[in-house]
Amino acid sequence: MSTMLAKLKFVTATKPSTYSAAPTNETRRAKLVSAIKEQINLINGEINGKPCITQVTKKDKAGVVTTSDKKIKKWYWPDPVTGAVLSEIHYGSTTLKLDGDKSAFKVASLAAMVNSLNLVLTAVEAGEIDTLIAAAAIKRSKKAK
Repeated sequence: MSTMLAKLKFVTATKPSTYSAAPTNETRRAKLVSAIKEQINLINGEINGKPCITQVTKKDKAGVVTTSDKKIKKWYWPDPVTGAVLSEIHYGSTTLKLDGDKSAFKVASLAAMVNSLNLVLTAVEAGEIDTLIAAAAIKRSKKAK
Protein backbone atom coordinates (compact mmCIF):
# COMPACT_ATOMS: atom_id res chain seq x y z
CA MET A 1 0.00 0.00 0.00
CA SER A 2 1.28 3.47 -0.75
CA THR A 3 2.20 5.75 2.09
CA MET A 4 -0.51 8.25 1.16
CA LEU A 5 -3.27 5.66 1.33
CA ALA A 6 -1.88 4.20 4.54
CA LYS A 7 -3.32 7.22 6.34
CA LEU A 8 -6.85 6.03 5.54
CA LYS A 9 -8.71 3.46 7.59
CA PHE A 10 -10.11 0.81 5.21
CA VAL A 11 -13.11 -1.35 6.10
CA THR A 12 -15.26 -3.93 4.35
CA ALA A 13 -18.64 -2.37 3.68
CA THR A 14 -21.37 -2.12 1.07
CA LYS A 15 -23.55 0.88 0.46
CA PRO A 16 -27.20 0.21 1.30
CA SER A 17 -29.56 0.47 -1.63
CA THR A 18 -31.89 3.45 -1.71
CA TYR A 19 -34.24 1.55 -4.03
CA SER A 20 -36.72 -0.75 -2.41
CA ALA A 21 -38.12 -3.44 -4.67
CA ALA A 22 -41.02 -4.03 -2.28
CA PRO A 23 -43.50 -1.16 -2.18
CA THR A 24 -44.21 0.29 1.23
CA ASN A 25 -47.59 1.17 2.68
CA GLU A 26 -46.90 4.81 1.86
CA THR A 27 -46.18 3.98 -1.79
CA ARG A 28 -49.35 1.92 -2.11
CA ARG A 29 -51.36 4.58 -0.30
CA ALA A 30 -50.04 7.28 -2.66
CA LYS A 31 -51.03 5.18 -5.68
CA LEU A 32 -54.58 4.76 -4.38
CA VAL A 33 -54.84 8.44 -3.43
CA SER A 34 -53.84 9.38 -6.98
CA ALA A 35 -56.45 7.02 -8.45
CA ILE A 36 -59.20 8.40 -6.18
CA LYS A 37 -58.28 11.96 -7.19
CA GLU A 38 -58.60 10.92 -10.84
CA GLN A 39 -62.12 9.64 -10.13
CA ILE A 40 -63.02 12.90 -8.41
CA ASN A 41 -61.72 14.83 -11.44
CA LEU A 42 -63.80 12.60 -13.75
CA ILE A 43 -66.96 13.29 -11.75
CA ASN A 44 -66.26 17.03 -11.57
CA GLY A 45 -65.77 16.99 -15.33
CA GLU A 46 -69.15 15.31 -15.78
CA ILE A 47 -70.84 17.79 -13.45
CA ASN A 48 -69.27 20.81 -15.19
CA GLY A 49 -69.70 19.43 -18.71
CA LYS A 50 -65.94 19.44 -19.33
CA PRO A 51 -64.35 16.03 -19.91
CA CYS A 52 -61.38 15.23 -17.72
CA ILE A 53 -58.40 14.24 -19.85
CA THR A 54 -55.29 12.96 -18.13
CA GLN A 55 -52.10 12.77 -20.14
CA VAL A 56 -49.22 10.35 -19.74
CA THR A 57 -45.66 11.06 -20.81
CA LYS A 58 -43.52 8.06 -21.71
CA LYS A 59 -39.92 7.70 -22.79
CA ASP A 60 -38.96 4.75 -24.99
CA LYS A 61 -35.62 2.96 -25.20
CA ALA A 62 -34.42 5.32 -27.92
CA GLY A 63 -35.07 8.30 -25.66
CA VAL A 64 -38.06 9.57 -27.61
CA VAL A 65 -40.63 11.21 -25.37
CA THR A 66 -44.30 10.82 -26.31
CA THR A 67 -47.41 12.21 -24.67
CA SER A 68 -50.77 10.49 -24.99
CA ASP A 69 -54.18 10.60 -23.38
CA LYS A 70 -54.70 8.13 -20.55
CA LYS A 71 -57.98 6.27 -20.54
CA ILE A 72 -59.42 6.23 -17.04
CA LYS A 73 -61.97 3.59 -16.17
CA LYS A 74 -64.90 4.92 -14.15
CA TRP A 75 -65.46 3.33 -10.77
CA TYR A 76 -68.98 4.73 -10.51
CA TRP A 77 -72.24 4.06 -12.33
CA PRO A 78 -75.89 5.09 -12.06
CA ASP A 79 -78.47 2.75 -10.54
CA PRO A 80 -81.05 2.34 -13.34
CA VAL A 81 -83.90 1.79 -10.87
CA THR A 82 -83.40 4.52 -8.26
CA GLY A 83 -81.19 6.98 -10.13
CA ALA A 84 -78.65 6.90 -7.31
CA VAL A 85 -74.94 6.66 -8.02
CA LEU A 86 -72.93 3.62 -6.94
CA SER A 87 -69.18 3.28 -6.73
CA GLU A 88 -66.43 0.87 -5.84
CA ILE A 89 -62.83 1.54 -4.87
CA HIS A 90 -60.17 -0.27 -6.87
CA TYR A 91 -56.51 -0.94 -6.20
CA GLY A 92 -55.32 -1.81 -9.68
CA SER A 93 -57.83 -4.31 -11.03
CA THR A 94 -58.82 -5.53 -7.55
CA THR A 95 -62.02 -4.21 -6.00
CA LEU A 96 -61.55 -3.39 -2.33
CA LYS A 97 -64.25 -4.67 0.02
CA LEU A 98 -64.50 -1.77 2.44
CA ASP A 99 -67.30 -3.19 4.59
CA GLY A 100 -66.95 -6.92 5.14
CA ASP A 101 -68.08 -8.55 1.92
CA LYS A 102 -69.58 -5.34 0.48
CA SER A 103 -67.54 -3.38 -2.05
CA ALA A 104 -70.00 -0.82 -3.45
CA PHE A 105 -71.47 2.23 -1.78
CA LYS A 106 -74.44 4.34 -2.90
CA VAL A 107 -75.16 8.07 -2.82
CA ALA A 108 -77.95 10.24 -4.22
CA SER A 109 -76.00 12.22 -6.86
CA LEU A 110 -72.65 12.81 -8.53
CA ALA A 111 -72.01 15.79 -6.24
CA ALA A 112 -72.59 13.55 -3.23
CA MET A 113 -70.20 11.00 -4.77
CA VAL A 114 -67.44 13.61 -4.76
CA ASN A 115 -68.01 14.10 -1.02
CA SER A 116 -68.00 10.33 -0.44
CA LEU A 117 -64.78 9.87 -2.43
CA ASN A 118 -63.18 12.69 -0.43
CA LEU A 119 -64.17 10.79 2.74
CA VAL A 120 -62.55 7.61 1.37
CA LEU A 121 -59.51 9.66 0.34
CA THR A 122 -59.13 10.92 3.91
CA ALA A 123 -59.41 7.35 5.25
CA VAL A 124 -56.74 6.14 2.80
CA GLU A 125 -54.37 8.98 3.73
CA ALA A 126 -54.88 8.14 7.42
CA GLY A 127 -53.89 4.53 6.73
CA GLU A 128 -57.27 3.07 7.74
CA ILE A 129 -57.38 0.59 4.85
CA ASP A 130 -53.70 -0.33 4.58
CA THR A 131 -54.50 -4.00 5.28
CA LEU A 132 -56.98 -4.11 2.39
CA ILE A 133 -54.50 -2.41 0.07
CA ALA A 134 -51.72 -4.83 1.09
CA ALA A 135 -54.00 -7.83 0.51
CA ALA A 136 -54.95 -6.50 -2.93
CA ALA A 137 -51.28 -5.91 -3.77
CA ILE A 138 -50.41 -9.50 -2.80
CA LYS A 139 -53.32 -10.78 -4.87
CA ARG A 140 -52.10 -8.73 -7.84
CA SER A 141 -48.53 -10.00 -7.52
CA LYS A 142 -49.76 -13.61 -7.47
CA LYS A 143 -51.75 -12.95 -10.68
CA ALA A 144 -48.65 -11.53 -12.36
CA LYS A 145 -46.62 -14.69 -11.76
